[in-house]
Amino acid sequence: MNAQEKKFGRMGFTVKTSWINGLTILVFLTLTGALFLYMESDLVDLALREYVRSADQLIVEREAEKRMQAFTEICSDISSVPLFNFDPDSLKISLTAYLKMPSIKAIRVLSNEKADVIAAPSNSAPSPST
Repeated sequence: MNAQEKKFGRMGFTVKTSWINGLTILVFLTLTGALFLYMESDLVDLALREYVRSADQLIVEREAEKRMQAFTEICSDISSVPLFNFDPDSLKISLTAYLKMPSIKAIRVLSNEKADVIAAPSNSAPSPST
């Protein structure tokens, strides 16, 4: 074998090795890219689920707040006459139906001096000693 044939044979080995290394790197990059896309997809799904959950929770909280505001307005309208006449017994009777609602734990009516006129805790509310 002369020198030119050795050079050609060596070049063929170098090209083959380069092709094998290139294909190996291509396969690993493809697998890494696929794994990255799969994990990114899961991450986006998680973020979307969290966003929807927090939005739903916010909607529920706002609806509860509106409902409590409506209850407060109704209670204030109902209690205006007994408060004007300063009749706490009649006021307590008027507000008893609202205390049966599970979302209302207590009703507290204050005077202008911030003293309790009536404080009616719900039966379902925990007592202050516990």
